[in-house]
Amino acid sequence: MMDKASDFTIQLLDAMTDILHIEDVDTGSPVYVPGRVVPFTVRRLQEAIRDLYRGTTLKDAIDAMESFGSDSRIQTSGVGYSADFDTFVKLGLLIGERVVLWDAFLPSILGSREDLVDTTELGALACRLLMLKAVVEKNGIVLLPHPRIWSGRYRSYAEALRGHDVSNAAIGMLNARALEDEGFSLHPYIYDDEVSKVLAAHKGFVGDSRYFAPGNLDFQMDLRAMIQDARMAFLRNVNLVDFFEIRNSPEFRKLPVKLRDLFHFPDDLSPVQRRAHVNDRIEELASSFERINRERTSKLLEHVRDGLGATSGVVGAIGATMTFCAGQPELAGLLELLGISGAVIANIVPILGRGHRDNNNPIVHQFFWQLQQEDEEGTVESFRQGVEYLPADVS
Repeated sequence: MMDKASDFTIQLLDAMTDILHIEDVDTGSPVYVPGRVVPFTVRRLQEAIRDLYRGTTLKDAIDAMESFGSDSRIQTSGVGYSADFDTFVKLGLLIGERVVLWDAFLPSILGSREDLVDTTELGALACRLLMLKAVVEKNGIVLLPHPRIWSGRYRSYAEALRGHDVSNAAIGMLNARALEDEGFSLHPYIYDDEVSKVLAAHKGFVGDSRYFAPGNLDFQMDLRAMIQDARMAFLRNVNLVDFFEIRNSPEFRKLPVKLRDLFHFPDDLSPVQRRAHVNDRIEELASSFERINRERTSKLLEHVRDGLGATSGVVGAIGATMTFCAGQPELAGLLELLGISGAVIANIVPILGRGHRDNNNPIVHQFFWQLQQEDEEGTVESFRQGVEYLPADVS
């Protein structure tokens, strides 16, 4: 069930859909035609946004956002700017259970003449936001107006900087600090294309922040390094809706804790030493994961050769493995001998066994599953040993 913050976001998205004549929203690939939007259309959107900000609608949304963060759930908000919007959001979902996005663009059109609004840019932003709708409906993302609209504390902090040349990173840090001082349980995280500017702003504005303590900052930078690593491309490439569906599964509720354990290093390391340790850990993850899936593929091929046939478990497992084995002629040839085309396999929901729910991206599911394994030697050791995740009727 959606809370008031999610409901506010859906109302905003629906207003953009209806007024800007955006089509195919439910498919996840919204279509916008700039020629259908005229100044009068922009004026209607301005009025709809003003209506949402009036009365109790916005206040209820802010209260719901505050309540979510105080109810033993981790709510995150990114600081800084990144051209890779999806990865920006995914990092927040690895740290917590919901991401709060601050919208500074839509409120800005309220003060603009309708004939001066760039309708192409407006439509592109609307389509990007509408692609998140399926996640919003499950409380995974909310879009709220920037605190400069509704937070007196933020405005007072910003007023103190009037006349100074401040970066977007500094504004983001100032916003995070104001909300913390206001009592919101909202965990800021860093994913910025110019991290050095964010860190400089961090020193100037954060002070004794609980959320930007050195350990938290190091952890965020470690996750950023992991998700940006070329060998972890599958995390970046998976559709954001699928990513959230997997991450939001009850079986992965401990994932943030396991990730923090994974990137826990001694406090007395120098920055250079820590970077070396982080790189080694990512190398360890990537190498073990690749080895496990090579062995998985080999076992599946062995079973097929032994004449087990394309049982549901074997077919599901092959479907789950094909993403790792793209371009392997031996596997493709065996599938052809079985009379199973790639198109058929691609439409089979992989059966992942051991009581784990089906999903549409087995690579990410398996990676999260391995991250969350607990044995007597710990998560890192289970990667080193190559803990397998095979369907029960194939292993």
